[in-house]
Amino acid sequence: MIYDRGGLVQVVPTTELKIAESNRLLIGRIAASSHFQKAPRLREFLLFVADCTLSGRLGDAREQSIAENVFKRKADYAAQDSIVRAEARNLRRRLESYFATEAPDEPVVVVMPKGAYTLVFRPRVVEDSREVALTASGNGSGIVESAPLPPPPSASVSDHSASQFGTLKRYRLLCVALLASTITFGGLAGLAVFNSAKLKAGQHPVAQGLPFSALFGNGRDTFIVTSDTALLQVYSATKRGISLDEYITRSYADVPGTFPHTQVRRGEYTDGQEMAIAAVMLQHNAPFLLHTFLRSGHQLQLSDFKSHNVILLGSKLSNPWAALYEDNLVFRADLDLDTSDVMFRNVAPQGNERPIYSCCENNHSYARIAFVPNSPGLAPALLVAGVSAESTAAAGEFVLDEARMEKALRATGINPAGPPRDFELLLKVTAFVGGATQSEVIASRTSRTGSK
Repeated sequence: MIYDRGGLVQVVPTTELKIAESNRLLIGRIAASSHFQKAPRLREFLLFVADCTLSGRLGDAREQSIAENVFKRKADYAAQDSIVRAEARNLRRRLESYFATEAPDEPVVVVMPKGAYTLVFRPRVVEDSREVALTASGNGSGIVESAPLPPPPSASVSDHSASQFGTLKRYRLLCVALLASTITFGGLAGLAVFNSAKLKAGQHPVAQGLPFSALFGNGRDTFIVTSDTALLQVYSATKRGISLDEYITRSYADVPGTFPHTQVRRGEYTDGQEMAIAAVMLQHNAPFLLHTFLRSGHQLQLSDFKSHNVILLGSKLSNPWAALYEDNLVFRADLDLDTSDVMFRNVAPQGNERPIYSCCENNHSYARIAFVPNSPGLAPALLVAGVSAESTAAAGEFVLDEARMEKALRATGINPAGPPRDFELLLKVTAFVGGATQSEVIASRTSRTGSK
């Protein structure tokens, strides 16, 4: 992934080499890990230097720039302030700990060499001393170049029985695949290859419970679609939304004062926490990886929503494609014109429910999970959105928690192992110091007109 000011992440077009995409997904997995979830400033440091490295902006990976963008120091930052150097040491130690304890089977490791603030991606050394260092190129394309592999040993794969191919050998083969640019999603491809062997043996993978059981393994590819975060600034500046038609045709004007206004039309930015959630969703549904694709909204067209299952991250305010479904929901994302904050409007309050759920009330925010399996002319869709980036991430974590999702669905009368049924869950998200969040269901719907 690529980090920029305001938590924005630049999306690389799919026509570029898959190595860059796999490295961004790796950064997303690291940022979403327990090593960094409770260290938000180190996570921002990691995402910023990843941005500089993978986009080829190596000149921006310097102490002054990091001090301003990550640690919010003023432009006259003095070198006597050692916060960048001190936190760089912490970041190096945390990366080393992550790969040693939380991700011992990652085929590629990330390091930040001493004396530099750029990242290096290296295949994990397995079984022998051959090592091919992957270093960021300075060509500005965000592509990671590789050195050629030495000739392989004389022993062939056929010299070993199939039972000897355990996890380490699968990841070793994966490293070769990375260098050949033939994989789709980095380290997750190893799982996909392993599961394709299961399919040949007659063992068909099954997604675990709704909503994922209706989104994977049903004969369609699945798109995970991240939002265009820059659109929120357009809403704030113009006090009006960009319609889906305008978004599709790019017929909206550039808006001065937005960041960065020259990129809004091209939709090259999304939120870093969304990318982290997308990476975890890919891992969670690894058996279907060969039929799962990460996309930016600008890369899609209407026909994709008819032929592909979709998971939309962000509301229609930052992901206009959500308007295909969201305008028929009970809990609808809207913009508070007084504060320019995102809010949820409850169009049919029940009991003690409120008509408006606003952003960031006493450390509380809100999020919505909506599943629409039978919208006319469209394939099944899962919508995950919050009033802030943190609450969207919390909703993503909730839907990935099988135990909590099962409990929430059963409370609304839905059998998680049963046939697809549409539902909406409104979550109250509580934020704690250090970036941790806690969420609970405060309202639900089991149909677009009924309630539970």
